[in-house]
Amino acid sequence: MSAMVTFLGGIREERKAVIVVSGGWHLFRPNARLARPLRGRVPGLPPIGVDPRTGKLGTTDPNSAGGASLAECDADRAMLSQLDNARDFQRLPGLANRANVSFYPIDPAGLRLTGMMGRNLDTLRVLADETDGLAIVGTNDLSGGAKRITDDLSSYYVLGYYSTNTTLDGGYRRITVRVKRPGVHVRARRGYLAPAAAEIASAGRAPRRRRPWNRAPSRTHWRHS
Repeated sequence: MSAMVTFLGGIREERKAVIVVSGGWHLFRPNARLARPLRGRVPGLPPIGVDPRTGKLGTTDPNSAGGASLAECDADRAMLSQLDNARDFQRLPGLANRANVSFYPIDPAGLRLTGMMGRNLDTLRVLADETDGLAIVGTNDLSGGAKRITDDLSSYYVLGYYSTNTTLDGGYRRITVRVKRPGVHVRARRGYLAPAAAEIASAGRAPRRRRPWNRAPSRTHWRHS
């Protein structure tokens, strides 16, 4: 998903919307136990291989069957043990804000009971909230949710500004949008990640002395409450 956001950011600077149909994600953290070698640790453990003809696991010698060897399986387990989905997900909203991408997740399962799946839905809510989108979760009215997304994408203001903070540290810049008109509710992007000096140097752009333009302008909704 990060690769997709980066690609969309390179197409144009205008706002892009991504509709994600998903039940949420379980964010795995690194698990060193997965990398422990199994050979010799479990007495009597039969060899396990993948039959290349059927793709199914079997207890025949993987080397003679032409499938994955034990060394290859160990390498795959070592790679899986280093996966850090939680870290990658934490970086995704900042990357999306910089690329001016908003997420609109939809959970097609509708109402759910609390538990693991309920916690997975939190990832959809966070992704929408942090990128100024809408999360259609916890509802059986998918048609109404789709209409909310349509309305959200068809009526908004785009505001741009010059930042007074010129430090190129890759830090988070908080945005607050207020209006003086009474009875108006404002929903806008909460912030964005500033570019780092190393990123600008790697992209072949020299840091500017004047105040930098915020390339991810806040998308602001005004509506009467």
